[in-house]
Amino acid sequence: MSSALQQSATESVANCLLELQANEDDRRILIVDDEGAVREMFAAYLSETYECATASSCEEALNLLAVKNYALVVSDLTMPGRNGI
Repeated sequence: MSSALQQSATESVANCLLELQANEDDRRILIVDDEGAVREMFAAYLSETYECATASSCEEALNLLAVKNYALVVSDLTMPGRNGI
């Protein structure tokens, strides 16, 4: 990922997190990444403030989204099978 794209993505996530902090009623985040270490790192950091769920694939994420609403989805863009978009 280019540094400009990475910076833009980081800023977008930061802005979303600020909005979530203002809304205490809906603080659920879904973290989607095929790499377990990355998934767990995000969850460990964000779970201090937010309710986090994790998925290791797009299919697993879609199943979770079918039964619960999330205020924010943080997803890897390059995963096996479907991409994170």
